[in-house]
Amino acid sequence: MAKEKDTSLLTYETHVRLTAEMRKLLSQRANDEGISSNAVIQKAISLYLTKDTMDESLLVAKMTDVQRQIARIKHEIDVKQKLDLEWYQYFFLFAPPIPKDEVGLRMQKANKDVQAFLQNFKRRVTSIKPLIETIFGDMLEEEAGDEK
Repeated sequence: MAKEKDTSLLTYETHVRLTAEMRKLLSQRANDEGISSNAVIQKAISLYLTKDTMDESLLVAKMTDVQRQIARIKHEIDVKQKLDLEWYQYFFLFAPPIPKDEVGLRMQKANKDVQAFLQNFKRRVTSIKPLIETIFGDMLEEEAGDEK
């Protein structure tokens, strides 16, 4: 019966030339992590060679973070809406009545204010990027910055 070799225990030796600066950084990283320089190099090569799968997991992690942030914002909006509702209820219960001769003037002013707000909003909305575009744009910019 021939004995089969366990190939997982085989190691291969490769020589790499490093600059003095790279050697210094390698030693510093090994000291920081409490591992050998060889282990740092193996980790670096492994990360580099599995970059495609790392990118996917990084995207999933970023999407999870975005979902968490959206949930937090939604909660803040819900709290703000509840506070507004309480304020409106209080205001309408205890606000003094408007004299009849001022109702028409106040309605006209309110209408002008609403129309001005809508015109301003229409002008500004063309320059505002959609939320999804903003989120993914930020993610792509971060990735581009990480690659440099």
